[in-house]
Amino acid sequence: MCRQSNKKFVFYNPDLVTNKYTLIHSTAQGEINNHRWELLIHKRDTQAPNLDSEKVRDHFGGNADDNFRNPR
Repeated sequence: MCRQSNKKFVFYNPDLVTNKYTLIHSTAQGEINNHRWELLIHKRDTQAPNLDSEKVRDHFGGNADDNFRNPR
């Protein structure tokens, strides 16, 4: 068994009508690891500059990365 601590999980609800959240990214071993998770969250309001991009451009309300790196 591998001991892990301080792991982070990102859940996403794409339809905003139900409470069905899906795990889209995690830092835990054996869980989903999607480096493009920010693009998935912001795809409604931001176009990715290219297909290889992993980050979204700064925009109003776009603080998902900051919340992930510095949870409060």
